[in-house]
Amino acid sequence: MFAKPFIASLDNHSDGIMCMSKSRSNMTDVISGSADGEMIFWDLPRQKALFQINAHERFVRGTCFARNHALSADTLFVSTGDDAKVCIWSLNALKHQYTESLNGVADEAAGSVFKNYTPKASYGSKMQLLGCDASYEEDIFATAGAVVQVWSYERSTPI
Repeated sequence: MFAKPFIASLDNHSDGIMCMSKSRSNMTDVISGSADGEMIFWDLPRQKALFQINAHERFVRGTCFARNHALSADTLFVSTGDDAKVCIWSLNALKHQYTESLNGVADEAAGSVFKNYTPKASYGSKMQLLGCDASYEEDIFATAGAVVQVWSYERSTPI
């Protein structure tokens, strides 16, 4: 990876990166998940981590963006991990939780970063999940493990 054209290093993770996803609706949003259960929402043009999220208890195995329209008011994304959980995250909710955390909990100037975000929804699976991907056509996503499960964003169980 030392060949040209190397541009930048996004090095906010403290453990190995297990998965990455790029938004389908814009060129700037990227999510990465690491072996320590942390997920980072990146702004690529500024090469900055917007949100560092303690998403799962162990490895983050899969991330994907939902079928977000370019003009939609919110961005949804999904994560799966070794803790057999599927988490649906809302970018608007993350922004709101971050703003509320500035009232004494997080002090960016002192170097601490707020990481204890709450997902929009969290579902349990009966087995370990090794990845996920979202549909281009419908408001569904699939998780992979011992079996492939298809989920709806509104339902708490696989379809």
